[in-house]
Amino acid sequence: MSARVSLAVLALAAFSVGKPQQTTAGREWFPLHPRTHEPALAALLYERGMSYPNEPEPEDHPLAMGIWPDGTLVWCGAGGGAYGHPYHTATVGADAAEELRSSLVDIMLEREGKRSSFEILDTSHEVLVVRQGDRAWRMRSCIDLFEANPKLVAFAHGVGAREQMPAIRADDPEELDLQGFRAAWARAKQLLLSAVPNAGEDANLKSLEYAWVGAERP
Repeated sequence: MSARVSLAVLALAAFSVGKPQQTTAGREWFPLHPRTHEPALAALLYERGMSYPNEPEPEDHPLAMGIWPDGTLVWCGAGGGAYGHPYHTATVGADAAEELRSSLVDIMLEREGKRSSFEILDTSHEVLVVRQGDRAWRMRSCIDLFEANPKLVAFAHGVGAREQMPAIRADDPEELDLQGFRAAWARAKQLLLSAVPNAGEDANLKSLEYAWVGAERP
């Protein structure tokens, strides 16, 4: 990308992206099992952006879906990748839970040393977490939330109006890295959401408890 195009892109960005993480490993919040309080093996949750005075206190980390070692699933009963209560629950078995965890860890490890986040200050994000014992990995993104508006598009330096974006070279290294992250994020998110069964029981939960898992980032 030329300096002129790069500056033009930044000028047109309605939201500028923060410095991307280059590792998926770290210390992250994990939802706890409603009965045993064990951290989930993997989960997709929503991290709220900046709140405003007089807003009702929201659920800290609304959950789209979480899966535990015993095969317990908890997910948002609204479906379609929505977040928060009402929550439903079902059991898919420990083997299915381990297979899902293993597939997600493989995706996380593929992104080591590459872009593993797309974050914009004070905005809401989706967060995908997975653990193996006390080790934790995560990816965080707001791309799907912004691009739910068809007029907006995410690019390596931020989010801008699709119709005003200048041409961006397809071979630009930062854009290629972003495309790799998009693909990894989509695969991981789909793996989690596709594990949700067609029916479940009312979990009788308004929210879940959370705990830190993993080591601090270096």
